[in-house]
Amino acid sequence: MKMEGLNVGILKISEHFVRDVQRGWVSLSVPDNKAISIHGLGGWIVGDGNWTFNEETFIAYVESLIAELNPKFENMFAYTEKIINGVRIGESGMVQFYKERSPIHSIFFPEKINGQSLNLFCKTSDDFHLVRVNVFPDATIRLSRLENPLELTMSEFENLIREGVVVSEIPLHTNISIYGLGSFKALEVQYVNSVQDTTA
Repeated sequence: MKMEGLNVGILKISEHFVRDVQRGWVSLSVPDNKAISIHGLGGWIVGDGNWTFNEETFIAYVESLIAELNPKFENMFAYTEKIINGVRIGESGMVQFYKERSPIHSIFFPEKINGQSLNLFCKTSDDFHLVRVNVFPDATIRLSRLENPLELTMSEFENLIREGVVVSEIPLHTNISIYGLGSFKALEVQYVNSVQDTTA
């Protein structure tokens, strides 16, 4: 089988990862009437799930992303990077987020600013999106897990919280999208951390 020009039959990604997907340790969906727990945010009972991948298509998709970022599949543990608005933002193999302090600071050894991350929801029209909030020491914030990630100042982020656009608590029976994975409705809340606790 081929997907986006890759031969899925000869996987170049970690066999450990492939086994984790095949044995269900890496979950690609949440069955209806079962719980989803989102780290640091809360837990909900899922309904009307609409999920994008099965095992085979997910493995192929991950391989296609790796091939795009690292065509030679070298140093897979090291890091991934993207350039957004001229600033290099990345994630190390230890899941440490960073961005360059200045895109012109140094071509060869750019200084990196480590960041912290947390999960929240972002409201768009009638839907909510699960977003990852990356917070950097220079008081800038990046909302990722969106088709078009947002770069914000701290005051802009605080305004979104005050306006109820960025939240931790969601109304039941509203649609929640996880970019690239699918969507579901939250039928019942099991527990939730308030946005004030989450961002403290």
